[in-house]
Amino acid sequence: MNTSIFRLLSLFLVVTFSAVLSAETAASIDSIKVTEQISFYRVSSSRGNTTSVVFAGEDGALLVDPNFNETHVLLKQQITADHNSTIRYITSTHAHRDHIEQYGQFADQAIVIIPENQSEDVSSWGGKPNVTYNDQLTLHLNEKKITLMTLPVKIGHTNGDELVHFVDDNVLYVGDYYFSRGYPIIDMNVGDLYGYIKNINFIAESFPADTIIIPGHTT
Repeated sequence: MNTSIFRLLSLFLVVTFSAVLSAETAASIDSIKVTEQISFYRVSSSRGNTTSVVFAGEDGALLVDPNFNETHVLLKQQITADHNSTIRYITSTHAHRDHIEQYGQFADQAIVIIPENQSEDVSSWGGKPNVTYNDQLTLHLNEKKITLMTLPVKIGHTNGDELVHFVDDNVLYVGDYYFSRGYPIIDMNVGDLYGYIKNINFIAESFPADTIIIPGHTT
């Protein structure tokens, strides 16, 4: 597959994100409908623009990356407005604080499914895992297939990276393997540049050219 996999839907490019920044406080959250069941959320804050993804339907919702910085109220309100659905499962693309800090605000009502290598970090933020896996796990929800998978090189962006593939919708959430603007970041404590590049090649070669890619960070 060619590098076109790393583009967003054209609608991402025409959406204007409003950002009212205040120290250590989430100012706003933007919602983009990728499909009828999948929404892409970006929090605007002084600590960055980390994204979250929700897949929702009559059977409940999957939340990917519960985000950071006391954003749970904003997320819950937006998920209700967009989907009127209860969060049934939670997972995370990796265990950096800006993606997992709010686990404790959701985990009491949902099943936490993560790669084994995320367990310690996620638990420290109140997201005690219910299910862990090492390579791949398939979830059937709302009559759709969702594949959670680790990457071939286990040390890349971090040492617990995950892709979330919404198979029937041809949508892939890659977390911090794609920043919509700027250079990628590799965690020099638990990550590895060589592994990151190898995993980028795997992503580019493993999914169709028309796959919709959702990044871990936007502008």
